Amino acid sequence: MHPVDFIDPRDELEELYQAEYGNPVDILLRGLGVPLGALLLQLYTGWLAPVLWVLIFAGFHAVQWPFLTLRRKAASQLDAVVGGLLFIAVQISFLWLPTVLAANDDSSLMLIGMMVFVITAMYHVRRADRSRWLVLTQVAIFATSLAYISYACIERSDDPIVHAGVVMVTLFAIIFISVTMLGAHHRRLEIIQASANLAHEQKMSAIGKLAGGVAHDFNNSLTVIKGNLELFDEIHEASERREVMSEALRAAERAEGVIEQLLIYARKAPSKSSKIDANKALEDLEAFGQTMVPERIQLDVTKLPHPVMIEVDHRQLSAALLNLVKNSVDAIEANGTIVASLAVSNTTASRKKESESVPGDGRFVTFSVFDTGSGIPPEILGNVSDPFFTTKEPGKGTGLGLSMASGFATESGGKMEIESTKSGTLVSLILPLYL
Repeated sequence: MHPVDFIDPRDELEELYQAEYGNPVDILLRGLGVPLGALLLQLYTGWLAPVLWVLIFAGFHAVQWPFLTLRRKAASQLDAVVGGLLFIAVQISFLWLPTVLAANDDSSLMLIGMMVFVITAMYHVRRADRSRWLVLTQVAIFATSLAYISYACIERSDDPIVHAGVVMVTLFAIIFISVTMLGAHHRRLEIIQASANLAHEQKMSAIGKLAGGVAHDFNNSLTVIKGNLELFDEIHEASERREVMSEALRAAERAEGVIEQLLIYARKAPSKSSKIDANKALEDLEAFGQTMVPERIQLDVTKLPHPVMIEVDHRQLSAALLNLVKNSVDAIEANGTIVASLAVSNTTASRKKESESVPGDGRFVTFSVFDTGSGIPPEILGNVSDPFFTTKEPGKGTGLGLSMASGFATESGGKMEIESTKSGTLVSLILPLYL
């Protein structure tokens, strides 16, 4: 069996929903075209069939629409089968009247019926459903309709040559529709498989890059630890021994920091969330940030005049903000300014879409760190939060600062945003406000 035949039932129902109800223009055309066409047909023929056609077609949609709407987000395999059967029922409820018209001896009705039949066939070819049984069922429906139309044509003529011609054309039409729909189905599966293969290759590439970065940073730390331990056996003065042991300890702490940042990025770090005043995080940044900001750079911290409560891991938040300040320091080659500030705002529609954990009233706290550095080139702006991605010289930086900050923000129910120009960079951590 083809690998992509194992389709997530939720994807299957979502696809059915989008095909039937995802295009407002298509819904409008069907909503107006079917009743209007039935009305004109009823006035022309006096038949009751057009009225029944509209009622049956609308009735099946009245069952299909709520089913797809309610089940597409939590569908089981049975739901996918039921959704496919409902779609087939809707198709039959629509196609039976055009088939009857195409088999009619009135040339106008025959033309209308054949045109609707061809348009419906083109629609299903374009859909190229992924489930093979659904495609084969559609082929069977079209073949049955063509057979009925051909039988009606044969009944109207006694000429055996006409009979042979109708049978031959019908067989060719059925074969053509079958080959076309199955071919479209096969090409659809190939495209899906190619996309899955590409995603897998990108994932493996990211894992390789991640493993290489971890190995590089750990090797650096282990080299320092090993070297200082070897020196420890060769020296005898207590002060020098303390110095080499302190250096080894600092290297071990750097290795521990890499692991901690990696766990935060992977959302595996143990989180100890608590309610804190966001201003306290900026106070910590102001106190600890001075040690990493050289005198040539001015650090301005702007707090709010009132408490702003958030529920996060205080230690991880402080680490994220310090990482942002450290990146800003590295971005400023000469004199410059770093501004860390705090703001409260309502969420936008796009932010609600991107973050699943949205507070009740949609209010967020934004920690912003702006620097007057050289900015981030547009071509790499989308990669700067990837793990171990760095533009710094070899041996400088781990490439985990922004990825850790981004992972922390996402894990806390918010997100990280980056805006950059040649005159500076603004990084914002947007976290839910605690009420």
